Amino acid sequence: MKRNFFIITNNKKKHYFLSLIILILLDIASLVIRDTIGKENVHLFDIFTYLTLSFAIITIFAPLIMLIFFVKALLLYNRQLSNRTNIVNTNQINSDSIYNSVLIHLKIFFIEASILFTIFMLTSAYRIPSLYTPVGFVIYTILSFLISLLAVALIVSRMPPFKYIKPKDVKLVNVPFKVGGVTFEIPTISRHGFSKTLIIIMENSSQSIKAHELCHAKEHHALINLILQTLNLSITLSTIHFLIIAMFPNLSNITISLPLVAKLVLITIISYFLSISLIRIEESKADAFAFNTVGKKAYEEFLTSVRESFGKDFNSTTELPLSSRITHTSTRYALKTGDPLSSLGYWEIPILLSIFNSVVLSLQIVSLKSLVFLFPLYFSGSLVVDLLLGLIFLPIVKGYYKGTKKGIANFSFLISGMYAILSSIEVIAHSYFYLDAILFLSILTLIFLVIKSFLIDVKTSLKVFLITFIIYGILSVSLLALFLLRYYLGVL
Repeated sequence: MKRNFFIITNNKKKHYFLSLIILILLDIASLVIRDTIGKENVHLFDIFTYLTLSFAIITIFAPLIMLIFFVKALLLYNRQLSNRTNIVNTNQINSDSIYNSVLIHLKIFFIEASILFTIFMLTSAYRIPSLYTPVGFVIYTILSFLISLLAVALIVSRMPPFKYIKPKDVKLVNVPFKVGGVTFEIPTISRHGFSKTLIIIMENSSQSIKAHELCHAKEHHALINLILQTLNLSITLSTIHFLIIAMFPNLSNITISLPLVAKLVLITIISYFLSISLIRIEESKADAFAFNTVGKKAYEEFLTSVRESFGKDFNSTTELPLSSRITHTSTRYALKTGDPLSSLGYWEIPILLSIFNSVVLSLQIVSLKSLVFLFPLYFSGSLVVDLLLGLIFLPIVKGYYKGTKKGIANFSFLISGMYAILSSIEVIAHSYFYLDAILFLSILTLIFLVIKSFLIDVKTSLKVFLITFIIYGILSVSLLALFLLRYYLGVL
């Protein structure tokens, strides 16, 4: 028994020292940034000073946390860990609610919300003037996001049911209660893997449902969604913070301009729309994987599982509840065709990316009236550019993307929309060379990864990326040359 106790405490020591090292490194990094970049900007200096102190305080109190873990291990060292097999015994689940997907969602959301609300209260109490600027908003949001994600990795990964899963492992659980199929993936701090994955499906689920959820696990969709959820919560809370300060300037003696608040609200709204759209694409990809795995019977198997889950006799997926049709598309054509983009409408990707592009272009506007007037014009222009560039890419994409006509068109519009956003960001950030270069390379990398996620083959993906990039570059240089020519000729 003593040997088991020392095994438990040694494992906790490893996690503790790893967490302590991370905190110390964060503290040092914050101090270095404060003494380098912060010297050129008073606002950044104040922000990173408070951040350095925060990490230092947490590091000082870390031994107390280690003592609590040690006492807990001493009291519970004889407790046996649960079964780590891939499929959990049904009898074990009947008396245990740890695999309830709703409770797991609420648990993760509660921890994230608690961390973010604590940060919100601390920043509200200190009222750092330099925080309430565009740069301060970015830093505040990023730090809130990273701290919240770190909390999930340190806390949720050690709570049931994730503490029964080894890092890098995928655990499939059959449950007796009704559930369509849910995949969870949370980050973890371990040298063995960066995440833990849990798949919950109903007993006797069809092969279509299993393949669908396995695709989510294989492509880390749940982890991506968790990261986006954390980022959206951070943006939302930061925006609410700025909105409160703007509405009650007398309480804090800090003034925030209305155009800045309006732009932050736009960013918050578009972040949720982008997340929903990404979820729809992920679900369509999982449907396509199910079709390619099971075959033509995938759609009928899915309908049978849905009827059992909801207890209703659905004739098609268009009759499913609204929430399901929003997050999973209503037609589910990918289950019939194997084309992940065939479930999305022709309008969906161009309109969404055009709205996002309009928000990016609106960041340079300083007047609220100008914002209200120019935003619709930005949207119209972005939509036209996206559609025209997509039509130019269409013959090229058609030769490499093997799918339906709708899927090919959506893939082309997706690439063209991302290039249009790249152009807008270049216009906004052209005054800051290093930031401009980082954003340019980051977005190009993202475009390549998006292309690769649909074409799978690296060589084909690289070929499509290079061809589209060359065309985009030629068009951009030509338009710029035309504009400069007209400008120097005195036409403009």
